[in-house]
Amino acid sequence: RRAAALAQGTFLARQDADDVSRPERLQMSLALLSSDARLSAVACRVRQFPEDELPSGMRAYGQWLNGLLTPSDIAREIWVESPLPHPAVVMQREAFERCGGYRETRWPEDYDLWLRMHVAGWRLAKVDALLYDWRHAAGRLTFSDARYDPAAFLDCKLHHLSPRLQGRHLIVWGAGQDGKRLTRALQAREHHVAAFIDIDPRKVGGTRLGVRVWAPEHLPEMHAPASESTLLLVAVGTRGARQLIRERLAPLGYEELRDFLCLH
Repeated sequence: RRAAALAQGTFLARQDADDVSRPERLQMSLALLSSDARLSAVACRVRQFPEDELPSGMRAYGQWLNGLLTPSDIAREIWVESPLPHPAVVMQREAFERCGGYRETRWPEDYDLWLRMHVAGWRLAKVDALLYDWRHAAGRLTFSDARYDPAAFLDCKLHHLSPRLQGRHLIVWGAGQDGKRLTRALQAREHHVAAFIDIDPRKVGGTRLGVRVWAPEHLPEMHAPASESTLLLVAVGTRGARQLIRERLAPLGYEELRDFLCLH
């Protein structure tokens, strides 16, 4: 915050002290940022190093990050995890200030900012080039600070998502650990979850947290009350599950971002 207040330029660029920017990073990031006035922040593809010390979760996260390039890619996945590698970001100062800049919160300050930008109608993107070497080090805040716990990320998501949930007929896809954690958090915020969807025959037909579990085939029959529209929240953390669920929902006429959101 102090650096942003002292800065005089139209753009703000981030970098961590122990990382490496490739020579073209700023030039290419500024070119992309200047190409669309609706873009508030851009990053680039990253290389995490040293590779032999990366935990498997960070490897998977890096692959996911590098696969999200366009504004539509990022908008589709923004409720899953933080879609921009914070140290590699270049931002429009105007958008940064309009959205309130960095805030002291109980969750990650960068993810909080990206969600505020997204909710305000700004767009995020990445340069389709590997322009940043992102160092992994033991003891980094990602693994040691409570603000980066899964519970803190969920708290951040629901803080920004709650206004969109008002008056919606909520269904949670996933009656496992992730779905139950989401449902508890929703119930704590007085959002009513009408049903679970799950493919596990051991769960279908039963209840979780007082909510009935249905198979996906029953979705067409699960009509919302006349005063509400259905919103399906996908909460399955198994790798590859999001794409499979999207493929199940498309023939049913469910449109992502309108009728369903992926939160895991």
